[in-house]
Amino acid sequence: MLHSVLMKAPELLPFAYCSYRYPSLLFWGDFSISSEEGVQQGDPLGPLLFCLAIHDIIVNLKSCFNVFYLDDGTLGGSVSDVKADIANLKAAAREINLFLNHDKSEIICVDELFKSSMLSSSPSLRMVDPAKATLLGAPIGGDSSLNIVWESKVEQLQTLGNRLMQLQAHDALCLLQNALAIPKVLYILSARLQVSGPLS
Repeated sequence: MLHSVLMKAPELLPFAYCSYRYPSLLFWGDFSISSEEGVQQGDPLGPLLFCLAIHDIIVNLKSCFNVFYLDDGTLGGSVSDVKADIANLKAAAREINLFLNHDKSEIICVDELFKSSMLSSSPSLRMVDPAKATLLGAPIGGDSSLNIVWESKVEQLQTLGNRLMQLQAHDALCLLQNALAIPKVLYILSARLQVSGPLS
């Protein structure tokens, strides 16, 4: 990570070096835990430092569809390209102590030959019905995927609504307006329109 900062953002190196050169201590009651791997949770530079560390791996993948948001990546293309990219990703990530979590990895595909080929090389991949597929929380399948996302958001809002009642009215309104409801609804709708096209 520090080498990536040196090569890509050297002006940040003094701060990153000061923050990550030595392990930090996490305190839990009477115990202290030496934190020695990865970026620190809550570090404002954490996402950038992580992205700098994996950038070279990501740009060298060959799949025609290659989208990453921090550690959440999506690949799409021919069977050979995707399989090769997964193998290269696993090998390159291992060199920097990162590992692909197959149990959280999904295949979204209608082609049975593609599915069986992918499962033969990575049997723990999870199959997802394309009609119910989501990508980064946005529905990309049919109406079923939109319904799944809506139901999840409604459930979350019901839980959050009970918790918001514990706050001052102004604070609760600000959270509801700016973070919890309207932005999420707009995100879901904009993603849905981009997949399906403008409403007629």
